Amino acid sequence: MFISTAAPDGPVGRQLTWFLRAVADLPWSQQLIQAHFDSGFLAQIGPAEINAVLAQAPAPAGASLIRLLWQDQARDPVSLQAVAAFGSVMVTVNVTVNGAGLISYLLLTPYQPPPATWAQADRDLAGLAPHASLLAARVSPDGVCTPVHQVAASTARPLGSMFKLFVLGGLAGQVAAGRVSWDQELTVSDMLRSAGNSGAGGLQDVPAGTRVSVEQTAAQMISMSDNTAADLLIHLVGRPAVQAQDRQWSDHVALNVPS
Repeated sequence: MFISTAAPDGPVGRQLTWFLRAVADLPWSQQLIQAHFDSGFLAQIGPAEINAVLAQAPAPAGASLIRLLWQDQARDPVSLQAVAAFGSVMVTVNVTVNGAGLISYLLLTPYQPPPATWAQADRDLAGLAPHASLLAARVSPDGVCTPVHQVAASTARPLGSMFKLFVLGGLAGQVAAGRVSWDQELTVSDMLRSAGNSGAGGLQDVPAGTRVSVEQTAAQMISMSDNTAADLLIHLVGRPAVQAQDRQWSDHVALNVPS
């Protein structure tokens, strides 16, 4: 986890800084909202709804950044997660920007402090999902992954959106081989549009014909579990490349083969 007390100098950092200051001046005009949010986001959450939601967490002096929990400038420069104080209320802020620097995803949730010990983490996990597995690992600068804590880590569980790591691995392999470029553009189409990403502002919301870079698509898939982004990348690299990555990384390959 990357922790900082300052917003990064970049489009997503500047939007976070604007947002935290601007909540002191609600309600926002439609013109102001359109200047900071992209059309896909606004197609799902209009200006009136944005103002109504933010009015529930009043911050007459503006919200203040407590700390930045996560942002990877090198791998994902368009997304970040921060903790902010809206008066006396602590909130986790997740924000993503599009290629033009406009907010394409914004999610506010009550801040939940991380557990202080692994024992507390295990109790929290059991309370949320008694039949669950956990593997926490430390990755060294040279890429060595060393487990530091486990709960039934070898027990096979339903994969869910973790399959997107196989998509990302297949994509990275083709980029390394020179068959795909991070700057290459993909076109969103109705055929490859999938509902069910984790929040408004995903590629499912943009008009057909919208072009996005491979890098931005991968960032959307990983940062917000965007299903349309995943489908675009699977179409690009091909199902065999994803299945090959599964065979390379998974300990339960047979269980991941569709029946």
